[in-house]
Amino acid sequence: MCVGCKRIAEIRGLQSDRHIASTNETSKDVLQQELSKEMVAIMDTPEEVVGYTVQYVAPEADVERIHEFGLKNTSDILSSDQQQKLQDILLNTENYHLSGVSLCNFSPEFAFQFQHGKDNLIVLFSRRCKQALFVLKGKEVLTSFNIEESGLLAFVQSLFPIEESIH
Repeated sequence: MCVGCKRIAEIRGLQSDRHIASTNETSKDVLQQELSKEMVAIMDTPEEVVGYTVQYVAPEADVERIHEFGLKNTSDILSSDQQQKLQDILLNTENYHLSGVSLCNFSPEFAFQFQHGKDNLIVLFSRRCKQALFVLKGKEVLTSFNIEESGLLAFVQSLFPIEESIH
């Protein structure tokens, strides 16, 4: 499990559901409360985005990593159309379950890195756990995410058509 994720999951499990329809909050407002203003801003206006397939590797393994996971494959820099599609998915609160996360041994299969200036937002996704881990400047936020229903899985499969672990 990622550093701090279990505690985040315990804290988030105590939060109540948020329903945008019952308030005047926008999707970005809700996401800023769940993640952070800076994380949402980087997702909203990245200079470039790259996708990865990832896997768990032992801490002592000498491999290239993103966050604490080993890289398997790297996509080209996403085109503006691909970036827009990914932003449409990730900035839509309907793709999140904001009432908390279940305890699960988070082991992601794919990730995206959003670069904006000197900042790099990493978002890792675990299909088994149906969760996303957002990492920026050492801060981690774990949330539930509808990977298949959101269209994210199909999007990732289009980036990595021969990667067996995501098909």
